[in-house]
Amino acid sequence: FLGLSKNAFIAAAPVGRFSTSPRTWTPPRARGDVSTATQVWKKPSDIWVEPTLPQDLVEEAAKEGFRLRPKYSYMKIGYVISDKNKKTRVAHVEYFLFNAKYGAYYKRSKKFHYHDEYETSKLGDVVLIAPSRKVSQMKHYRLIEVVKKHTAPVRV
Repeated sequence: FLGLSKNAFIAAAPVGRFSTSPRTWTPPRARGDVSTATQVWKKPSDIWVEPTLPQDLVEEAAKEGFRLRPKYSYMKIGYVISDKNKKTRVAHVEYFLFNAKYGAYYKRSKKFHYHDEYETSKLGDVVLIAPSRKVSQMKHYRLIEVVKKHTAPVRV
């Protein structure tokens, strides 16, 4: 059907539109579904959605001189949620994962303990951290730079 295999067609179909079982699957035209009969469904791997940020946020970031994405993939950008321990900080890092079945991105977050030798980062700062040798049981990241200082009070 339209150059796609049956399995690719089923995998890319939205939830609730078509049955996902190959035994009960019928093409849209055979069922008389005219609205989707002319629509070509692509495999999720063929669809690339470029995640975009609001333009005003990008411009504001450029003016203030900090970057929104890390330079290398192993580095992480997050904000400090705890600075109670000596030379140890906790950063909250948000990242996106891609679901191949539904062809959509979803957000996940994780806390990373990192080593801050000179205690330069404070609560609410945006920081860039990178993996390092294991410093303690929880710490295996180190501070690269404080990307942006936080001036307003932070809500945790």
